[in-house]
Amino acid sequence: LNMKLKEIFNLIDEKSFHKAKQELILLKKGENSYDDINFTIAQVNTQIGEFNEAKKNFQEHLKINPKDYIALFYLGNLYMKTYDIDKVEKLYLKVLELKKNYIPAIINLAYFYNGVGNLNKAKQYYLRAIEIDPNNINYHYSLSRLDINYIDEKKIKFLLNFLDEGEKNKKDFYLINFILSKYYEKINNYSKEIDFLNK
Repeated sequence: LNMKLKEIFNLIDEKSFHKAKQELILLKKGENSYDDINFTIAQVNTQIGEFNEAKKNFQEHLKINPKDYIALFYLGNLYMKTYDIDKVEKLYLKVLELKKNYIPAIINLAYFYNGVGNLNKAKQYYLRAIEIDPNNINYHYSLSRLDINYIDEKKIKFLLNFLDEGEKNKKDFYLINFILSKYYEKINNYSKEIDFLNK
């Protein structure tokens, strides 16, 4: 079994997903299957765009492992991809029942609530993500896009210090300058707004 699994995971690493799927299905039908095989088949089906099959695989996996928060999260992602929005919220909330500070689910809930127009809940989940990981500039940026009033003098000081701490990646640099430009626009300091827009 171990040699067969090594062969299958090598196929996955090589992105030979269709071949890996064939081998996994054969393995599942045989006597030497393993506990997480439905999880692996679901991941392969996701990679090749067979989302409905992937959902069924994750559901089979969850019948045996109902507290697998990673499988619940991936299933939620699939429902998000296929616009089954009635199920998305329930699944991500279930993930957070099992793993309270699992940031991918927190952020996806923020995206979800933003997408369905529940901006207060979206803000709530962005704030929760920031509380866990305050140095993630993407979270500050996303929240400031929803509500520029989130940015106050304390946040401005944090962002300026973040820029001063050394060379940042280009994306963080761009996001911080965008936030700062919007803040100075809000308080009618147009010269500073232009300064940060031009950086």
